[in-house]
Amino acid sequence: MTRKAIIAGSFDPITYGHVDIIERTSRIFDEVYVSIGQNPDKHCLFSVEERKNFIASAIKHIPNILVTSYEGMLSEYAYSLNIDCIVRGIRSGSEYDNEHTLLRFNRKLKNIDTLLLPTSDKYSHISSSLVKSIVKEYGFVNDYVPLKVKEALEERLLGIRFYGITGGSGVGKSTFSKKLSNEISDNTIHIDLDKFAHEIYDGVEPYELACKEKLGLYFGKNIFNEDMTINRKELASIVFSNKTHLAVLNEVLKPAMRHKFYNSIYGLKDTIVLVDGATLLESGLISHLNNNCIILECDSDIAMERIMQRDNISLGYARSIIESQSDSGYKTNLIDKLIDESSHGYSVIIDNTDNSKIDYTSITQKIINKENI
Repeated sequence: MTRKAIIAGSFDPITYGHVDIIERTSRIFDEVYVSIGQNPDKHCLFSVEERKNFIASAIKHIPNILVTSYEGMLSEYAYSLNIDCIVRGIRSGSEYDNEHTLLRFNRKLKNIDTLLLPTSDKYSHISSSLVKSIVKEYGFVNDYVPLKVKEALEERLLGIRFYGITGGSGVGKSTFSKKLSNEISDNTIHIDLDKFAHEIYDGVEPYELACKEKLGLYFGKNIFNEDMTINRKELASIVFSNKTHLAVLNEVLKPAMRHKFYNSIYGLKDTIVLVDGATLLESGLISHLNNNCIILECDSDIAMERIMQRDNISLGYARSIIESQSDSGYKTNLIDKLIDESSHGYSVIIDNTDNSKIDYTSITQKIINKENI
């Protein structure tokens, strides 16, 4: 006999808390129906079809799931499918009391049992309404919902779409980003993560000072100027000769960079946000941009010329900078892995050796039309 169960809810939208309950239920039953209840008195942000699509994407790794929708009483719908067990996730004692009343009702009405599964501790604070509230305040919900859902929430609630632009030093990220920003529309902003780092190095805000203190503890007092700003050349000479040091620098900067990113997008509406940074992928910041990434590459000799002119440094120093950073092949493999793990995002490689040959109009149209570049 096939053991069947049903998990019902509005799923507006599905969260990792829902996914956890679905995964655990799938190990107990042969078939699990994940069903969206249609309540005419409840206004939902997403349509039934959109929610079905989100659920199907989030649980596609689970083989014994059927995604459906229904109207009317859940007990009647479960009975029509010959299902005799309803599974509910509970996060608190008050939810248990409410579910216990329904449990008795469903058992008496249709002889249907209810299995109450306590939510796993790491998901006990997550709800669909909480996630929507966080997004409305421009907060980060990467750990609460799949990226596909996160992106849809940002577009629906804020009208914001994010695109990352990365590549090694000297590939022309800033120039490319500015030209693309100007081509798209007036409602486009360009965020340069290198400038965020420079602001931290020179900053006096409490979080900036705390960040610099951590850098000093790891890299030593020689990285500071007399006014306690960071000596960028001294720090660069340390990190660009050692990939471990570079990884530590990125990790220490990450919280402060994330805070500056939050401040830069707060209050935006109906905006396309282009974010460029050499370590978007390595630092994990690309997940904030929903794994949407344009990878720039160019001839290494051209890149070294650009770095030498920009920073007024020697050829040997420029070469050490390039050699310390990940090449486009590594970045491509990394973003492909991230997209595969999250089941969301896209990437493309663009040769930026000769910036004048790039068709910005074509790229712009594909971004506006949500097509892969």
